[in-house]
Amino acid sequence: MSRQKPLHPAAEMLLTACRRVFSSDGARLQDSGSLLKATELSDEEIARIWGFESAAKFRRAFTLRHGISPNEYRRRHSGFRT
Repeated sequence: MSRQKPLHPAAEMLLTACRRVFSSDGARLQDSGSLLKATELSDEEIARIWGFESAAKFRRAFTLRHGISPNEYRRRHSGFRT
């Protein structure tokens, strides 16, 4: 199990505020799609940002909602390669 680097305290505060505003799974998954399209963040980082318990749970929820995996979504909707 790899250790995650701690975020800057200000970033943690921002993430906490965002999680409160976008607390529904639908909103979290929609916004995670935006992150997949616009950034090179890993599934683990996106899962952490949006408050999923693990990257596996994020991938499972994302796939159920969108019908494709986060990696496939990124491949189809952005210029980033996975």
